[in-house]
Amino acid sequence: MNNKSKQQVAINYPVTKETGLGDSFNRMNLVIVALYVLVQLIPRFDSVDVMGGQWLYLAVLNFFTSIYLLLNKRFIPNTILKNTFLILYLAFVVISGLSFFVTFNAIESLVTYSRLLISVIAFLNLLSIFYHNKNILKALCILIGLLVLFQSLAVIIAFISSYGINTNLDEIIENIKGNSGHKNILAASIAIKIPFVIYLIHSLKGYWKLLSLFNLFVCCIALFFINARSSYLAIFSEIVIYFIIVAVIYYKGSKKNNLLRNPALVTGVFIFSIVVSQFILKSIAEKTSHNFTGSISSRIESIGFSEVGSSKRTLLWNSAFDFIKNHPITGGGYGNWKIHSIPYEKGFQPGFAIMKHAHNDFLEVAADTGIPGALVYVALFLCLGIYSLKIITSKKITLENKMICGVAVMALTGYFIDAFFNFPLERPNIQVLLAIIMAVIMCVYFNNRVVESNKFGINKIVLWMQILISLLTVYVSYETFKSMEVQYNVSDVWFDNNKPEWYESEQYQLPFNAEVINARFPSIPNISEFGMPISCMKAKFLFDEKKYDKVIEVLDADKNANSNLYYDEYLRGLVAMKHSQFDTAFKYAKYAFYNRPSNMNYYYFIQELAFKRRDSVEMERAFNEILKWNYSHQIYSFHAQNYFKITQNPLAALKIVDDGLTKYPSDSSMLFEKSFLEGIAHYNKNEFAEAIKFFMDDLKYKDDVPSIQNIVYSYFNLGMYQEALLFSNLIVGKIDTKGRLEFMRGICYQKTGRKKEACSELIKAKSLGYQVDSALLTGCK
Repeated sequence: MNNKSKQQVAINYPVTKETGLGDSFNRMNLVIVALYVLVQLIPRFDSVDVMGGQWLYLAVLNFFTSIYLLLNKRFIPNTILKNTFLILYLAFVVISGLSFFVTFNAIESLVTYSRLLISVIAFLNLLSIFYHNKNILKALCILIGLLVLFQSLAVIIAFISSYGINTNLDEIIENIKGNSGHKNILAASIAIKIPFVIYLIHSLKGYWKLLSLFNLFVCCIALFFINARSSYLAIFSEIVIYFIIVAVIYYKGSKKNNLLRNPALVTGVFIFSIVVSQFILKSIAEKTSHNFTGSISSRIESIGFSEVGSSKRTLLWNSAFDFIKNHPITGGGYGNWKIHSIPYEKGFQPGFAIMKHAHNDFLEVAADTGIPGALVYVALFLCLGIYSLKIITSKKITLENKMICGVAVMALTGYFIDAFFNFPLERPNIQVLLAIIMAVIMCVYFNNRVVESNKFGINKIVLWMQILISLLTVYVSYETFKSMEVQYNVSDVWFDNNKPEWYESEQYQLPFNAEVINARFPSIPNISEFGMPISCMKAKFLFDEKKYDKVIEVLDADKNANSNLYYDEYLRGLVAMKHSQFDTAFKYAKYAFYNRPSNMNYYYFIQELAFKRRDSVEMERAFNEILKWNYSHQIYSFHAQNYFKITQNPLAALKIVDDGLTKYPSDSSMLFEKSFLEGIAHYNKNEFAEAIKFFMDDLKYKDDVPSIQNIVYSYFNLGMYQEALLFSNLIVGKIDTKGRLEFMRGICYQKTGRKKEACSELIKAKSLGYQVDSALLTGCK
């Protein structure tokens, strides 16, 4: 290769006349960097999740930034593009793309994969900007410092304003979400930004240093108020890494004592923020009767790998491990873990919502792309760590650049911990921070290295590819955002008309026209943010409007979006039941329930069909199955009622209730059911006085019409007609007894010498179809 084609130049600053922040190109670059940093502030609009608008924003920003860089010929040098880290990153993108061949839901893979591409392009754009404008890195830290100050002040203000409304401290903290969708995401966002504030403490002087110290104090206070355990681990780990980096720089450098002053200031602010935050939280907690469980010590002590200590994360991790063991090479398809995880959740996630994530990005990547994809993904972090170690220990790199790299390493530590416990791969605001961290480390690493000159080549092709791919990601993100808007408008309605209470009544009036709202859903994505197939949501709305034929039509159009929820079969069963096809309905009901036996809707459905078939064996089988997975006290009362209605055996039903009371001894519904069944047992033995006692006990729990009716009949059988009339007055018109109650009231009136009232009730009983002896009507007109 000749020298002309392979010219080598030492790069300290790029070969350009534009080296200051005052020229137009660099000002524009600063604006672009600011636009990336400010993704955190993009509001939710009318989207079911704030990330919908944020991913769309990033996709559009990537597109215009890539065009801008191409027009200004700001290419990443070919040598950097051929670097190990970029090769690993490309390998991960390729492996993730190849997983489309094994994916269960290709559309969902497309949606998730487009977000990966958005993150990669954001990284490449930022790397190009940082490489050609290394003096922009300090401005970057200032931008991030201002943003995290704004975020932290917003958290503190939200905390203070909420306290006047809600005195439950845990609830106040749980509702602090900022513009992130969840407090854990907000906490991670702040924790990852804190190292940039620490850098400002090192680099600024005078009042600006004091402002940066105040910023660190506010950030720590906000973080301790949010009370997220993973963020505690992140901030403590960042502080440890910070001390290690300073120590290495100190002993490898000039050993200037002034280098140690800033760590002392940082430590002082950090400790002071802990003291202040815990004093505030403790003072507030003491003023309420609520037992606050959010002190730093208690939260740290609660961290563990038990089910409770990990907030069920260990259950999710074990599920991911099992899936990876069965799909070690290919995984289940990028972005499809939210589908494959569902069968593992049936023991702890009842209802229709799903966990979606493994709460560990490394495990989720392995589940999606197989072990090869996970190894490459982990290698990305190891590669950054090696580069950072070389930078910090190098004698050729300035103290300023070492500190900038140290900041990136600290922030990367915070990201790594969040990735271990949560799912930052999904969140655009966190992915922008990761892109910034990676770009900073790469930029500093190649600052004093010999690189290939900035000629046209693969780097130009890369920019063109970025533009074309960005167009695809804009389209996918826009369609997804539109779907999220529709989901936002209908999700509350959908959940309301899918509660078990809905199934018991089967009466729900939609606040919109089903066909109109269904037409607003785009074709991408085909599952909602809570995992339900869009086709099933559409079909349920049509079912609510009694358009049963269209329900089947919509379900047939997309059968395999997410079959692991078995909602498709549930709806088909409901439609079959409406058409009086009970055998078909029963087949679908069993298939849905026994594949997701913790779901109360499915349980109510199969129990109703078993009741219609007088199938006490299936009823008992379903009851025993749901007890393995669902721990609701309602199950016992519901089963006892239905079992008694079929068998008319109060003692067998009592056994069910007694079993439930051993687990829920103070449950009012079961205590009511126990008294009712005890009353029936005595009534059947003609022990009417004892029966009355138990039915009267029932009225302590609720005004129950059947219990009052049984009291009436018991008094009647005891010949206590006046008492029978007194209680019967409470239920007249509230229950259809087909004339029996009216007949009994007529006899009571006769027995108490009130002939006119007796005639009236007996005539009414006869008109209702009850057989009344004509002799009883003698003298009645």
